[in-house]
Amino acid sequence: MSRRRTKGPERIVAVGGGKGGVGKSVVASNLAIAMAQAGRRVVLVDADLGAANLHTLLGITRPPRCLAGFLSRKWETLEEVRVHTAVPGLDLVPGAGAVPGVANPGWGRKQRLLRHMRALDGDVVVLDVGAGTSFDVVDLYNEADLKLVVMTPQLTSVQNAYAFAKAAVYRRLDRLAGERASLAGSDTERIEARLVATEARDAPLAARMRAELQAAGFRLVGNQTFEQKDGRVYHALSRMMNDFLSVEAPVLGWLWASRRIHDSVTSRLPHLLVAPGDPNEVTLRSMADALLREDVAALRRARTAPLDEETRPGVRADEAAPLEVLREYMAQSERRPVNWTATLVVEEQRVEVAVRDISSGGARIKSPVPLRRGQEAALVLDPVPGAPKMRIVVRNANEATWDYGVEFVSEPVLTAPDAGPEALTDVLH
Repeated sequence: MSRRRTKGPERIVAVGGGKGGVGKSVVASNLAIAMAQAGRRVVLVDADLGAANLHTLLGITRPPRCLAGFLSRKWETLEEVRVHTAVPGLDLVPGAGAVPGVANPGWGRKQRLLRHMRALDGDVVVLDVGAGTSFDVVDLYNEADLKLVVMTPQLTSVQNAYAFAKAAVYRRLDRLAGERASLAGSDTERIEARLVATEARDAPLAARMRAELQAAGFRLVGNQTFEQKDGRVYHALSRMMNDFLSVEAPVLGWLWASRRIHDSVTSRLPHLLVAPGDPNEVTLRSMADALLREDVAALRRARTAPLDEETRPGVRADEAAPLEVLREYMAQSERRPVNWTATLVVEEQRVEVAVRDISSGGARIKSPVPLRRGQEAALVLDPVPGAPKMRIVVRNANEATWDYGVEFVSEPVLTAPDAGPEALTDVLH
């Protein structure tokens, strides 16, 4: 069991999505259960201020206290509102339900809610926010260290997920700049253009913005997935968010469309409690474990540390509609998740790196030595027959988590004689 804490949670995980119905509350409740069963003290906060239903999913019919009482000052602290659940280690702050005025709490009440949420006694706070892109929803979501975006593989759902993430990014940058204007930028404008313009007039502010983007903590979660190829949609959105919003948003995992999950909602018994050994149970526990292993302290430090000057990708204008842009990303080389150890040759050093995913066009690696965008190096894929050596260029860099996206810029050169030139192609296909 975790050591007791008194200075607020060690990590806050927000679960959001572009529209209702994608299953974010199911994801939030089951992840919270998985974390509690892993030995953490978890507080699940139902911050869907207009349509709260987490208590129902957890089998609680009439919560004795709820968020509406806190917002109206009937209860002075969130600690007074939290209730125990049937899962040891998991408490719930029930949502407000259909109480008039609660869905739009106003600036003062929202700030009070955020302040008390940061002071909750527990290891992890899981925050289930409402759907849509209103400032109230986005501000709650942006409070988190790790920000999950839940979607289904339908293109309209993915489009809404992108709009939600974009609203969160632009809102955070506007708040950093002290602006009170609505979100700017067209659907296909790259945020790098805004950063370059800001840098010209206020370099320290631009550095803060880049630090914020670098440690934004987005993670993508798919739901209601029918086929393995649906995963291409989630990975396409990940690449699109990196290119257009300048944030890393790896795919945390996806859940299969399941009658068991559907029935768990109807029966008010969370999926993890009734379906041991189910593939979705395994995925949920794997995602929870990954979230608990994230170095949140490094993300928090990175948000306040200005970045070194680095090579930035060029800015181009895209005239295609958002769905057409997404389809373009889907047509790119599909990435295959792997767990390889490879050798990075950089500036006459040879270091061991982890390869997380790979395609015919590039890879995502975790490196113990810092890299910068635009830096050239070589990557030797030791697990592949022939140990092909690829010349690479670093395209994306997240120094907070030591994750880097690299592009292959040469044909593979075999460094061992036991495979033909098609060795890498065979592995990738």
